[in-house]
Amino acid sequence: MRTYNPLRKAQPFLFGPGDYLRFHPIDEQEYDRQLQAVESGALVAEREDFHG
Repeated sequence: MRTYNPLRKAQPFLFGPGDYLRFHPIDEQEYDRQLQAVESGALVAEREDFHG
């Protein structure tokens, strides 16, 4: 996952100070699928609002 992309003009950084991050385990096949998607320009991470 690339956390910075200057081509994303509205929000070049995927997360910022104070954001909560949550990671999910993935297998090698899912990693390869996401890597291919990222290399083609897709965003594979999701943002969600934290209400804690």
